[in-house]
Amino acid sequence: MALVSATPYLALLSEQDPSLKSYALTSLNEIVDQLWAEIANNITDLEELYEDKSFEKRALAALIISKVYYNLGDFEASVKYSLFAGDEFNIEEQSQYIETIVSQCINLYTSLSQKKYEDKTVEVDTQLTGIFEKMVEKCIKSNELKLALGISLESYRLDIVQSILKEQIKINEEVCLNLINYVLVCSNSVIKNSNFRSDVLNSLIELLLSLKTNQDFFTVFKIIVQLNDSKMAIQLFRELIKTKENLIAYQGAFDLVSTASQELLDNTITELKNDESFGATEPAQARLLHILSGVPTCDLDITFLYKNNNTDISILNKSKNLLEGRSSIFHSAVTFANAFMHAGTTDDSFSEKLRMVR
Repeated sequence: MALVSATPYLALLSEQDPSLKSYALTSLNEIVDQLWAEIANNITDLEELYEDKSFEKRALAALIISKVYYNLGDFEASVKYSLFAGDEFNIEEQSQYIETIVSQCINLYTSLSQKKYEDKTVEVDTQLTGIFEKMVEKCIKSNELKLALGISLESYRLDIVQSILKEQIKINEEVCLNLINYVLVCSNSVIKNSNFRSDVLNSLIELLLSLKTNQDFFTVFKIIVQLNDSKMAIQLFRELIKTKENLIAYQGAFDLVSTASQELLDNTITELKNDESFGATEPAQARLLHILSGVPTCDLDITFLYKNNNTDISILNKSKNLLEGRSSIFHSAVTFANAFMHAGTTDDSFSEKLRMVR
């Protein structure tokens, strides 16, 4: 027969015997989800038990208070007392209460952890940190690595991100490479603090260079562009040329030319030219510097556009013949149409024809 009242257990809370109080709390914890409204009327008695530091089961009292506040819809107070509950708050328990409060705890921890990164005087409750780290550990055990990395990044816990990735390097480098790319995407979409983003990107470069069988230098170059770090680019080019990985160095140079800022390119070229140990006059090094200058890229782009120029010149001729040539508006329309149709092809035959007519 289901219990219809919590009165017998609530009455035991006023007894002097601690064992009776403990029994009452254990029983109340089992029925609080059904009889929380009745228990809420005696919540002050539960709070007094929690505040009594000599009482052994004070953490259980905090857990019951948390559940009562949860059912009342006061999540802030519920989270507060769930932290007081210590080990009595079991995140492994499958219930809506646990899911909701853990979610609230993670949101609170994320907010405080972000503030602490910018202001070291901000304090984060150790119990709150413990719940967060337990959830991360739970995600790792269930192989939800992307979820663990995501909440760690959002909470500015670079130490956890590094720990997960380093452990995966030992297990499977290919899987780790996919996770590194995931972190790279998240760092650009989730992280708002530029300093923390730089810390994450620098950490990813170290991890990528530590890979033994699945090295991805092109991702490293992508990160270098985001950091706008010429020193890192120079160091990587030196290492690639030294290890005779010339083709990778050339492709990396092409990638920098197409995506990096002119400042990064200029600094990289200047430093490499002035470095006597680099040997700028050697064939491989000279070719690398030539690629970084951007000239080969421009030549290839122009050659491609010129060879694939399929402009229908009859459209321009017909437009020119149909429009009134003495009108500046019509003349400008034909000129702009020609500019768009021949953009990048270096084909100025129609423009020359217009000049001859005029």
